[in-house]
Amino acid sequence: MRFRGTFETGDVEPLKSADLTERLDAIWPQTASRCEARTILVAVSGGPDSLALLALAADLDARRYVVRAATVDHGLRPEAAAEARHVAAICRDLRVPHRTLPWRGWTGRGNLQAAARNARYDLVLREARRTGAGAILTAHHLEDQLETVLHAISRGDGAERRAGMRETRELDPRTVLLRPFLSVSPARLHAVLGSQGLRAIEDPSNLDDRFARVRHRRAIAGMSQDERDGLLATMKSAARLRAERDERLADAFTQFCAEGLVFDDAACAILPRSAFATLDPCVAAPLLARLLTSVGGAAHGPRRENVDGLLSALREGETRTLNGARASASGDRVIMAREFGRDGPPPCDGPRDDIPAVFDRRFEIAWPQGQHGSRAHLGAYGTTGRGDARTRTLPCLFGGDGTLLAAHGAVAAREERAGRPIETLANLASLLPWRCLADLPERPGFASMRARSRLR
Repeated sequence: MRFRGTFETGDVEPLKSADLTERLDAIWPQTASRCEARTILVAVSGGPDSLALLALAADLDARRYVVRAATVDHGLRPEAAAEARHVAAICRDLRVPHRTLPWRGWTGRGNLQAAARNARYDLVLREARRTGAGAILTAHHLEDQLETVLHAISRGDGAERRAGMRETRELDPRTVLLRPFLSVSPARLHAVLGSQGLRAIEDPSNLDDRFARVRHRRAIAGMSQDERDGLLATMKSAARLRAERDERLADAFTQFCAEGLVFDDAACAILPRSAFATLDPCVAAPLLARLLTSVGGAAHGPRRENVDGLLSALREGETRTLNGARASASGDRVIMAREFGRDGPPPCDGPRDDIPAVFDRRFEIAWPQGQHGSRAHLGAYGTTGRGDARTRTLPCLFGGDGTLLAAHGAVAAREERAGRPIETLANLASLLPWRCLADLPERPGFASMRARSRLR
């Protein structure tokens, strides 16, 4: 295990816990209606940035915040387990409850950095659900933000990416990701370590030029002040455009809801085709992309040119499939439904430790611990060889031997009519309303729509 050497911070004043409180007060109220708990989960790798954030969070007013910490052990280096133990020891000294979250999911294929990043967020979010944390804190700072913007520019991305990371990002209907120090120099974080005598871990991947983020970081370090100012100006301009677009999107969803947009129990979106005729063309495509991404259970939105093509087809009354969703125009209605595809929506484990399971990014499902056994899993009804276009993609609970144990209400009704009665999955909520509105400004009626995505 390697430790970072002494940080050269000069006369930089270290951040104080009061600075963290001020930033939380500034950004958390924006999502107050979406996060019920004031329990905070700090994501700590053991590097200098996250370790400084942990030290600051440990000093937060205990009457206002309950602080916990988690470290992901990716298992990719021999030192990983020892590094997690190092963080755990610091947490004990700071009296912060800590848990190590192991990941052993790397298959050797694809982009390792992306896979590890996705695993971190998934594992930490699961820990937040387990502990009842309403927010996950990360230590991303100004240099990380500039690195993100430079990476977007190098790939030719549009304003959404060039705007950099958001200070707040909704991860599920009850949990937000908070990045309180995006406008802060890392030197102020590093100065915290010196003031508290903490030793930070050196991750060798942060020095490996094979990774784009490392090359971008070095490029930024070599920039002149004028070049840095230009990069900051690009980011701020793009952030303004994103904020303006978000406001228009929120208004557009309000208009669509007033004109008849509904999400049915089978996680389909039904909307009036005529509404597109009066919608601002600059907003129609991103709004349609959000609907498609939510209905189709996709992780990311489709390409803009593909959305534009679908929009034209819908206006002409045609049917198209995009991003896992089938959009069909019938009269004055557009119906968007999940496409089954070749193999159907991917299966997933059932709830564990009383933590709800998320099926196909469209449904959140829970049941009492031990009710259906540890080997029970969720899968699509269509994998049984039964079902129609409406029901094939709906979630079912299968036992370890593949027996159909319980299902979405529409499937259970179908099985009942066929003389095969099964249990209905009662604790089930559609995530479509929340996914469509995630990270958008509040409007009248949005709170009730988001509430429909929460398990009771």
